[in-house]
Amino acid sequence: MIGVSLITQFVTYPSFIEIDPKRFKNFHEKYSNTMLYIAGPTMIIEAIASFFLIIESFNYIALFSFFFLILVWILTFFKIVPIHNKISIRPNIDSFKRLVQLNLIRTIFWLFKFISLFLIFPF
Repeated sequence: MIGVSLITQFVTYPSFIEIDPKRFKNFHEKYSNTMLYIAGPTMIIEAIASFFLIIESFNYIALFSFFFLILVWILTFFKIVPIHNKISIRPNIDSFKRLVQLNLIRTIFWLFKFISLFLIFPF
């Protein structure tokens, strides 16, 4: 999910500003539906795997990793999704900028989760 989040951060969300406002609603609907099919199942699998990791080998690092995943979910569903709902009706630059800011935080959370997994499973 870090890769998806980085592409979203540096390519997708900044490009929202460049899309013709007359075409944005159609573009955004296609984008949102596509991301739902990519990110949705991946996030669910990640949540299930994280839950089982805590059950199977409970330790503070697994708990730390799960904590950041919870933060990702909270940020996604209580902040980012509502902005997407808002711009699907009325796109505006301030909302696009806010998406970039919030996604940066989400990307950092995923990065911390990823790093914590290296502490559990060193290669």
